[in-house]
Amino acid sequence: MDLKISRQKWTDHKFNFGIDVGWSQNIITRISDIGMRCQYHCDSLSDEMLSTRYDQKWSIKENIGHLIDLEELHLKRIIQFKSLETELIATDMSNQ
Repeated sequence: MDLKISRQKWTDHKFNFGIDVGWSQNIITRISDIGMRCQYHCDSLSDEMLSTRYDQKWSIKENIGHLIDLEELHLKRIIQFKSLETELIATDMSNQ
């Protein structure tokens, strides 16, 4: 089974900050539902598949662990976003 997917590195991502305010609920929902979506996509995978590193990249488990580590940051940003703050708390890019 070839699970190789070519993706842009997260640290190379360019963000669009001109998103219409009408998208706010979609963004909040997407961030809030990450746990449910991970479970949906991973329930049928074996522990071996979840733990395997492909091309020396993080395994699925490691990626999910990273998202859990960032949950506090996500929650702070959601609160800031709902409060219509003009700037959201920055991420620590040394935690790549």
